[in-house]
Amino acid sequence: MKPSLALCAFVATGLLSAVAPLTARSQTWQMLLPSPGEAPEGLGGNLLIDPFRSSPAAGVILAIQKSSLDGPAVPSILRLTPTDASSSDFTIEPLDGGLVGGRLAYFPGDGLYTAGFSSTTTGSKENAQTIMKWHVLRSREADQGNWGTWKYEDSYQLTGVTRGKTTTYNSRAHAITSDSSGNVYVCGWANDGRVNRWIIRRKTSSGWTKVYDAAATDSYSIPYGIHFVPAGGNNPAPALFVAGIFNNRWTVLRSLNQGTSWSAWSAVGPWPDDGSLASANDLASDSDGNIYVCGVRGRDSRNHGWVLRKSSDGGQNWVTLLDQPSTTDSWAVRLAIDAANNITVAGAIHTSLYTPKWTIVRNSPGQDWSGSPTASWETRIYPLGQNTPSSSKGRGMVMDAAGNMFFTGDVIDWTDPEDGTLYSGTRVGLLRLVPAH
Repeated sequence: MKPSLALCAFVATGLLSAVAPLTARSQTWQMLLPSPGEAPEGLGGNLLIDPFRSSPAAGVILAIQKSSLDGPAVPSILRLTPTDASSSDFTIEPLDGGLVGGRLAYFPGDGLYTAGFSSTTTGSKENAQTIMKWHVLRSREADQGNWGTWKYEDSYQLTGVTRGKTTTYNSRAHAITSDSSGNVYVCGWANDGRVNRWIIRRKTSSGWTKVYDAAATDSYSIPYGIHFVPAGGNNPAPALFVAGIFNNRWTVLRSLNQGTSWSAWSAVGPWPDDGSLASANDLASDSDGNIYVCGVRGRDSRNHGWVLRKSSDGGQNWVTLLDQPSTTDSWAVRLAIDAANNITVAGAIHTSLYTPKWTIVRNSPGQDWSGSPTASWETRIYPLGQNTPSSSKGRGMVMDAAGNMFFTGDVIDWTDPEDGTLYSGTRVGLLRLVPAH
């Protein structure tokens, strides 16, 4: 029997009196995971609105991974389906196709995809070696992601020769998207034994090929996000964008010819004037074709900054929309923009006890960005923080057609608010924000 999740509903304006309300309107939080009797171990990583389960209400597909003390991380994919129109009860079923760090995507007519990496350990426990390998898996549209239907689409890894033996190097796929012609793109990195290389691979009707390969001079170089923007507004031509960190600089690449060639659309960093280093974690676009990038930068040997910047002129003039003051650590991890151009950032921020807590930062369009970068933003620390003395971090976010937002992440040492049961270790977190009507 599939387990049923009873949801705990919260009203956003009454959660934490010490924090400003998320919005002035009444909005409802529903906590899906952990919930009484259901607190799966692991990290909640990435989310996808279930394209095959829209009735009686939108469901979600969630990629998680569980850490193992004796070996590599164990990934899995879960499908959460509402059992009634109010979405007050869900069933959970496992799906096949889990990859560590798996990013989920659905392309109509093509199927479900997950891009990430496998993690295998060889050798004795005393001399163990963990190998990570880039993979892309696909479940055809007719199979709907069900158990046993996932097939390997693409794998990528660099090999070399060390003292006469073949050496295998680590590689990871990080993000996936498609363009208006149905081509699929995956970005990630591969280590060549010295440093990381930014890699972008493309799938067309002819199969998978590598369309970008750049060796960094610094090992900390990772592309985290990839996004397709159709022509319109301030984006005159269809374009692909990839964002991440390259040689300790936050970097955005752009391609105007379906990935055949790429240019450094913006390579900014160290952060202007204060010597900090920065990484871009995600990017999105609004209805006018403006490009938004979020990430984190280091200042004073700590992680600081909700960082969100946009450009409407081809990347020549980036405007700071939000930059958290240096009073505490914070991370901007995921970025979403809805049809009304409301901006939502999910991540984490340190509390007064220096424990990271989930944070949602929102903005409505039409506000004056020329003043204080934080003045027009409203912040909410997610209520899971009330039930755990340890850290909780938001890692993924997705929105359905009705405006419901789902957030995922993880919490450590969560206490069940109903019976006081302590669930030690890292537990998957999943919540839903129901819009005001």
